[in-house]
Amino acid sequence: MILNAKGDIYFDGVKTGTVSKDKIISDSKGKKLGFLGANGILKDENGKMMGKMGKDGKTYFDEKGNIIFTIEDFDKETCNIKDAKGAVIGNVHKSLKGVACALHCFQNQMDMKTHSKH
Repeated sequence: MILNAKGDIYFDGVKTGTVSKDKIISDSKGKKLGFLGANGILKDENGKMMGKMGKDGKTYFDEKGNIIFTIEDFDKETCNIKDAKGAVIGNVHKSLKGVACALHCFQNQMDMKTHSKH
C-alpha cells in the first residue's frame, strides 16, 4: 500500500481510495470509511472510536489499547508502516501518517471497528 502526498491510496498500483485534507478517508467510490480527529482518535464513518495514535505519533493502538503497528521514517518524504512483529506492511507520505491505522485495515480488508478480517 502507498499513500502519496496528494492523499491518493494505491494498492498493487491501483488507486483504491483517498484521504482528504480534512483527514476523511474514503474508498475508490467516494464512500466515507472514517476520519482522524485532532486528538489522534480514529473514528469510523458513524463516529465510533476504532483506535488511537500514541503520544509519540508513531504507535497505533486498537480501541482496547493493543498495539496494531508502528510508523518509522523511511526517507525524506515517506514513512514505513510496520506490523507488531516489525515487518514492513506499507508506506505513507509523512504528512498523512496519522491516518495509517485506517489505511492498514482498508488494505487488509479488515473490519475497521474490530481490526479483524471480514
